[in-house]
Formats: sequence, C-alpha cells, structure tokens
Amino acid sequence: AAANVIVRDTFGEVAIYTPLTGDPFSLKIVREARPTPEEEANGVWMVVWAIASDLAAAPVRGDKITLGEATYKVHEIEAEEEAGLGIRLGLHQ
Repeated sequence: AAANVIVRDTFGEVAIYTPLTGDPFSLKIVREARPTPEEEANGVWMVVWAIASDLAAAPVRGDKITLGEATYKVHEIEAEEEAGLGIRLGLHQ
C-alpha cells in the first residue's frame, strides 16, 4: 500500500471526479496509457489508475473524470492488488 502512495504522489495528476450521485471532488490519478482512438467506436479511450480509498464512494459506470479541458466517462472499473483501481475512460461528448 505504501508503494501505491509513492506512485500516486510521484506520477499523479489532479482530476475532478464527478460521481453520478454526489458532489464532484479532486482525485489524484495516474495515466496508465495515453488517449488512443478507438477504431470500433468513434471515440477516445484512456486507462487511469487511482487508490480506491481516495474515492469518496466506489466508482460506477457513468461517473465522469475531468482532466484539463477533457471530460471522460467511466466505462469499466477493475480492482487491482494492493487497493488500486484501473479505470477505463471514454471521452465524453
């Protein structure tokens, strides 16, 4: 768990997390992959990582994450070892 905090604090960037219900909050995330065009569906996808306990509630499909000027919608959530979460995002249009 201590290693997760080091990774978050070293490589993380602040995003605004907006749950379907509840108020938006700041969340430090780490980009696992750069945004990539999706050939099958017209859109852009990205995977980010966060520490589960940094979220006020468990993430659900449809929540939103804003990075800079772009707002992404949560499409998939994958729990990882050591209390991390992999979150697959699609560009919200």
